[in-house]
Parts: sequence; C-alpha cells; structure tokens
Amino acid sequence: MATIKAVSSKASIAIAINYTNNPKKILDSVSGRFLVSGIFCNPKTAIEEMKTTKEIWGKTDGRQYKHFAINFHKNEKVTATEAFDMAVQLAEERFPGFEVLVTTHTDKDHIHSHIIVNSVSFEDGHKYRESKHALQEMKNRHDELCRERGLSVTEKGKGFDGQPKQQVTTYGEAHVHKTINDGTMKPGTSWKVDISYAAIRAKNVASSREEFISILNKKGYKVRWEGARKQITFTDKDGKSVRSGNIEKSFGSPFSKEALESVFEARAKTRNEIATLTEAPEAETRPDAAERMAVTDRQAAAAAAVGSKPLITQDKPAKMPELEHKTSPEDPAPIGATSADVEKPNEDEIILDRLEIIDARIAEIDEELNNAFLGGNIKGAFGRNSHLGDEKRDLEAEKSRLTSPGQDRQRAARDKRRALE
Repeated sequence: MATIKAVSSKASIAIAINYTNNPKKILDSVSGRFLVSGIFCNPKTAIEEMKTTKEIWGKTDGRQYKHFAINFHKNEKVTATEAFDMAVQLAEERFPGFEVLVTTHTDKDHIHSHIIVNSVSFEDGHKYRESKHALQEMKNRHDELCRERGLSVTEKGKGFDGQPKQQVTTYGEAHVHKTINDGTMKPGTSWKVDISYAAIRAKNVASSREEFISILNKKGYKVRWEGARKQITFTDKDGKSVRSGNIEKSFGSPFSKEALESVFEARAKTRNEIATLTEAPEAETRPDAAERMAVTDRQAAAAAAVGSKPLITQDKPAKMPELEHKTSPEDPAPIGATSADVEKPNEDEIILDRLEIIDARIAEIDEELNNAFLGGNIKGAFGRNSHLGDEKRDLEAEKSRLTSPGQDRQRAARDKRRALE
C-alpha cells in the first residue's frame, strides 16, 4: 500500500536535490546499490542542468521544481529496489521532456521514493503545470504498477489488512459530535472533553515531561505523573479528573507514559539539532567545463528544434543524444557536498526531514477523516475526528513556521553574518 503526495516546500532546487540524493538515505543495504536515477539528466550534475534549462528559456522566476513523495506502508512487503523501479517507470511515463531526479530512501521504517521534476521543459521551454486530475492519474498508474507486482493498493475505508476500519463510540465522542454538527455544546459543557483536549494539545507542542506539565498548569489543570502510578491523572480547577487511559480509549491518541516520553524525545531532538547547528553550508560547486558544455549543447539543440531563440547559444549537434537511465554504483554525492556535509546534516536538511514527517502524518490524518463516515457510524467517528482535526491544525501551524518567509530571512541573515566573520 502506497500513497503519493505533492510536497510543498520553499527550499531551493539545490537543497531539495541534495536532500533527496543523500548517499546515506539512498543506499540499499540488500543490493548494495545507490537508488538514484536521472531522467534526461545526470544525477551528479542535475542541479546545474536544471538551472541551465531555465536560463536558456528565460524562465528563472517562480516555482523552480515539483516534488512528489511516494510512501509505502511500513508493513508492505516491498523491497527498496522494487519501489525504486516503480518510481523510475512512473516518472518516465508522466514527465516527458522534463529533467527528473528519482531517488528511493531506506533510512526510515518505511520505504519511500522522491521525484524532483524541473519546472521548465528542456524540449520546448513550457512550464510544468500540476492539476488534481493529473495527480489522481499518477496515483492510479502507481496502483497499477503495485498490482502487477502483487503489492497491496489503498482502498477507501479499509486498513492495510483489507478489513474495514473500526471506530470506537464513547460518551465523549457523542458530545464532540454535537459540538461539530449543531454547535450546542460550548466550552465548559463537558469537563471530560475539556480536560482531554487540553492534554492532547499540550502533547502536540511539548518537548519534555516538564514542559507538558507546565503548559497544563498554566491552563489551570493539575497533573499527577508519578513513577509508581501506571497512569497519569489530569484534574481541573473543580476537582474533576480524567486518567490518561481514558483519553487513549476515547480519542485514539496514545497517552501512556512511554508514548508521551517518546513523542517529547523526538520533538526535542529535532529542536536541538536546529538550535545547535553552527556550520554554514558549503558553496555549490560547478561541474567541469566539458560536462557543462555537453549539457549546454544538448539544451541549446532542444531549443533550436522548436524554432525558439535560446539565451545561451553554442554549436548545435545534429540530434540530441539519448541519456541512459540507470543507477550508478559509484558514490552519487550531491553537488557541493563534502564529507562534513554527509556526516552532519545542515539546518535545511533537518527542516526538510521534519516537513517530510509532517506531510506523511497529515496524509494519514486525511485518509482517516475521509473514512470516518463509512458504515453510517457518524457519532462514533466524531470524537476521533475532532482530535485528528486539532492534530492536523497543529502540524500545519508547525509546517507554516518552518516554511515562513521570516525563517528564510533569518537564515539568510545568519549565513551573511557567518560569511563576514
């Protein structure tokens, strides 16, 4: 079972390619291959080739590339090589006339592939335009490729095992249903829901047990989290209490001590990595003259073939050479990367990694929300949905902060200061 998502990011094309083409992420330990392929481009010079195409056609503004992520379920019995081959075939079929970089990552508990498409065609200079219909066609075609290999395919309303998804009906969920549908329940009407939601929202932003408790204390809730007690107890100002086990049963949010500590640890690690980075990224290096001349000749020939005048002119070959699509066992280190870059990720890589996690979780939430009404069990679904809605809003807010222009300006100012030191 795999999902395909169009990734929204403000990262430069160089950062996106260097991230997806990270040797540590694309090495398949089973086959020993680096799972990277360039379609109408060389993976080692993809950044330069895509930028040169934009310069030739005078289209250097606006969106620089399109990024797609293909995520397989962690229990899917698919090999990294199979996932990679399907991604390459899909890209070859869907993006004729565009330079494309395809990679498959093996560094997480689920196999996932990345497709980076240049925004400008090297053949005729037109810009790539994406539509919901085209994205759905892409998903349908990938489902066909999965079926051909005996892999599972996403079905609406069913889980990975093919069985209908079950919803749990509880007292709290019925109240949330009323809140969403007719607005009759105001804050304070259900103390159980108020306490549970305050705890869930604190969980979604805290990076430590202490911060989690502090957030709730400031909102007027007491937290009893003791080593000898299996569950955590949350008490409001009127003395009414809810235990963590009840929150987990009612709203489907893991709320054991171990689950909370795991969430806090992961969030703290991401924050600390971003906060402690001090090294500026290496300057991008350019390919040697022979490689760049070959690229420019090919692209200039493509421009001449459609009767347009390119901005860069070179002697034009009689025919544009076909580029072989294959995976090289050689070290595919990204343009401008050094050994230090490989050992220690820069801030943009950490942010992109976090954005990837956020996008994957939002996709899971969207799928659960779409399936909530199946079987007519509307009341039983709403409490779960309301929690998912809160979690999705928190994730989207975090994503907005990570991709905000203000953060871009802060990074640029910091890099400038470092350059002057």
